Amino acid sequence: MATQSNFFKLNNTLYNPPIFGSINKEENNIISDSKAALKSNIEFKKHIESKFQNVFVSTLKNQELEIDYKNHIEFLLEELFLENEFVTKDWLNEIYISNYNDTKFLINILKIIGNLDKKLLKSYGIVISGSALVHKNVEVKEMAIRVFENWNTIESYTFLKNCTLTPKWLDDYKNEVKANIEEELCLI
Repeated sequence: MATQSNFFKLNNTLYNPPIFGSINKEENNIISDSKAALKSNIEFKKHIESKFQNVFVSTLKNQELEIDYKNHIEFLLEELFLENEFVTKDWLNEIYISNYNDTKFLINILKIIGNLDKKLLKSYGIVISGSALVHKNVEVKEMAIRVFENWNTIESYTFLKNCTLTPKWLDDYKNEVKANIEEELCLI
């Protein structure tokens, strides 16, 4: 029986190092373009962390943000999403996770997510709101339901359909929102 290393020695059709030597690195810019994009992403994330993160976190921890009203911090966050959606989502996810124990922060970030354009956030906002449904704080859960209610999408419906919440009034509210989404999207 041949070992893996013997297999490669016996049959070089699966692994043929000379093929890789024939790639002209100057003609194939995939690797260098990827490195440039990665460097650009790293620089963009450093920019967010140095210029925006402290103000953002401080605002969410210390101010009461309005529902259905965009403030300056939301407009800046929206600009970051438009400039580099991938890096901004990654950064925001890290901030969300590192502040998951801060109720005020979570409520405010959910308010922001609910205010932002659902097309801009796509599945990211749904996942963040869904994860907030399992938080121990009832206000955080209620705000997550409000985000789903505001977005009124099939994805919102899917999350709400697959959870049971306590206390009972919160589960009743969730069921009411779910029923409204069913009716508006003709899911019944």
